[in-house]
Amino acid sequence: MSTIYDEIKNDHRTLEKLMDALTETHGESEERAALFEEFRKLLEVHSHAEERAFYAAILPSADAREKTAHGMKEHCEAAELLDELEHLSQGSGGWLPKMRKLREAVRHHIKEEEQEVFAKARKVLPAKTAEQIAKRFLDFKQDES
Repeated sequence: MSTIYDEIKNDHRTLEKLMDALTETHGESEERAALFEEFRKLLEVHSHAEERAFYAAILPSADAREKTAHGMKEHCEAAELLDELEHLSQGSGGWLPKMRKLREAVRHHIKEEEQEVFAKARKVLPAKTAEQIAKRFLDFKQDES
């Protein structure tokens, strides 16, 4: 049975691949549009499910509260950048620099989450609970897809 850490990491690896592929695209193209739509949807669904399943489970812990709140703030910042990208022409000169900025913000979040938030969570979540949260996380993702 997978844990919440496994499921979140799986999404993180996919998001990283999509972001890297997006920053290699040029101008307004079908490839960029398709990759961006896949990335946008996964980032939104992942963030919402993560907040509802994982963050909700560890937020009550005083030890994890600060890191969790910081992670949620970073989700909001990424959502704002994503919204800005959605409203820019994919062929404009500003689109790729904005995508790179979002990629760096998401990479920073992933690193902090996997190194710091997971460490805090492992202290407060028994292994069985981490498996149950993984199921909730996947259910929330399914509901939003």
